[in-house]
Amino acid sequence: MRRRSRFVYGPEGSTTTWDTALPVMLWTPADDTVGGWRDSAAGVPASYVVRRDALLEMTLRVEEPDLVHALNLIAWGQSAQPILWTPDPLEDPDTTVPVYLVTPAPGSRWSPTRSTEYPRMFEVAITLRGVGTAMPWRPYFGAD
Repeated sequence: MRRRSRFVYGPEGSTTTWDTALPVMLWTPADDTVGGWRDSAAGVPASYVVRRDALLEMTLRVEEPDLVHALNLIAWGQSAQPILWTPDPLEDPDTTVPVYLVTPAPGSRWSPTRSTEYPRMFEVAITLRGVGTAMPWRPYFGAD
């Protein structure tokens, strides 16, 4: 199956590698900027951008026995530690990207949702931000 992601996380020397058993849902690119804008008294807009982050919103699909892996991944990511993410280890094992977990953010309430189509499957929505400047976009993730 395509789009079965691999996540490597944990403290140096005792990392955990989790290959999702089910493919992740097609992700959505997002953008987050740090900056601002204002209109002058004459109505002319002015803006500044300090940083622009390429984000990736995805939904992990996990069956109930594997939910503990998703929960551990989120707990690690909420500690502001990097995670190594391989978008598709079966198709392209060499593309590994260091990412940070953006959401669910620490201190916010969140929970996995149970699939309405398959009650034994949970969906966990996460947002990732690349440690570098950009996320890798693979053209085949937009179509099957």
